[in-house]
Amino acid sequence: MSNTIFGKKAEIAICKWLRQVHKIPSQVVTQYKAPFDILANGYRVECKVSSYNKLPYGWGWSFNIHRHGILNESQTDFYVLKLCNVPGFIYAIHLVVPAPIGIPVVIISLRSLLTRWGKYFNLLAPLRETKVVSRDSP
Repeated sequence: MSNTIFGKKAEIAICKWLRQVHKIPSQVVTQYKAPFDILANGYRVECKVSSYNKLPYGWGWSFNIHRHGILNESQTDFYVLKLCNVPGFIYAIHLVVPAPIGIPVVIISLRSLLTRWGKYFNLLAPLRETKVVSRDSP
């Protein structure tokens, strides 16, 4: 399966997860070059998915936040990082991380999942609040 198809299936699955499991109104953005993947309760959400892999410094998950080497997080409010094939788990883990992250590639090991990234596990409270958009903003 190509990375594009893998990513698109993940977007649909994350949107379904937000809408059906957590009752957060959301829809997948269908435009190919859109700067975000899902519109969830007025927030712009970028989806990233990774399987548990052998990395240069051990095992973990790697997420490219940049696009073609350029890190532009101005049009994203949140990232949903979907960690697949988590050792000891049946289902994937979803990390809901507020933007900007500020680094082009996020690498998560089991240790950093517990020490640094665990606080974002199913962090859905901000997405439950409807985003208020002022008419003055572009």
